[in-house]
Amino acid sequence: MSTPLVTYRLQLNSELGFAAAAVLAPYLRRLGVTHVYTSPILKARPGSMHGYDIVAHDALNPELGNSAELDAVLIAEDRHE
Repeated sequence: MSTPLVTYRLQLNSELGFAAAAVLAPYLRRLGVTHVYTSPILKARPGSMHGYDIVAHDALNPELGNSAELDAVLIAEDRHE
């Protein structure tokens, strides 16, 4: 576990999901970002632009992507360590 030095927040929604976040990871790393935090990733009401209106605490929001796409984000973030 590393100490966050520079954090960046991503507002995930149907327009910026897990796959897009994975693409952004190298760019953010070049900017010096060491850690990313996001809006909620659990299943929210359909069309939610912020994710805080969670309707299922046991499922990923399908509008953001699937578990494999989330794993790609985590792997992209881990590459800098």
